[in-house]
This record gives sequence, C-alpha cells and structure tokens, in this order.
Amino acid sequence: MMSFPLFSLVYLIAPHSSMGQFAKKPFIKFLSHSGSYIFFLILLIMASQRMNVIDNLLRTDDVDRKETRGPPPTVIECAIFLWVLGLIWVEIKQLWECGLYNYCRNLWNILDFITNSLYLCTTALRVVSYVQVLSEKTTSLRGKKD
Repeated sequence: MMSFPLFSLVYLIAPHSSMGQFAKKPFIKFLSHSGSYIFFLILLIMASQRMNVIDNLLRTDDVDRKETRGPPPTVIECAIFLWVLGLIWVEIKQLWECGLYNYCRNLWNILDFITNSLYLCTTALRVVSYVQVLSEKTTSLRGKKD
C-alpha cells in the first residue's frame, strides 16, 4: 500500500512494462487505491486540524492562520485540490466509458458526484474569501495613500 505512488508513476510512464503490468493486477490495484485513499484522508485530517507543518517551516511572519480571515491556501490544501482534480478525472473517465444512463444508474456514482461537487464548492468558497480579503487590503492601502 505504501508503494502506490511508485506503481502509479510507473503505470503512467510505462504501462506495458513488467512493473506496469504488475500494477494492473486486481489485488495490487486494490492495495494502491486503498493506500491512496488513506493518504487522502490523512491530508483532510491535517487540513481540518490545521496541521500546517510545511507552511510553518516556510513562513516568516508570526501571524496565526486561525486568527486571520481568508488566509492564502496552504501546501496541504493545494495537495488536496490536486487530489480532488484526480478524483474528478476518474469520474469523468468512468462517465465517458459507460455513458450517462449507466453511470447514473449506479448510486455510488451519484454519491461520488455529490462528494466531488462539495469538494469543489469548498474550494470555490475558499478562493472567494481569499480574493475578497485581498481586494479589501488593496482598497485600504489605496485609501491610506490618498
């Protein structure tokens, strides 16, 4: 399960190699998907508990993110966004392969669609709050100059 990034990368680069063919086996795919989902849940937990270890190492100011309104996205939030884009890509591929009617007949696909939509809504709200705070800062800086 821990080697899912390696198997994924090998499969993307050389799907017909011996290691790429090994990654196509059902049990290996199951382990890779399970490991990937566990890692995604860990990222979500880290974001919800504001465990920004990477950002704390990179940050030079002493402002607490919990106390600010509309802070910029963290490295963890960017990783989650990329992961969600991957999840959406998988659903689009599945929709393309089986067609709209068959896709909608499976209730798990509807659940995946709703989950991905909620992820996108959360991201959109974060972007809107960041842009609003940024525009308020620029207008207040303009007001001080005048």
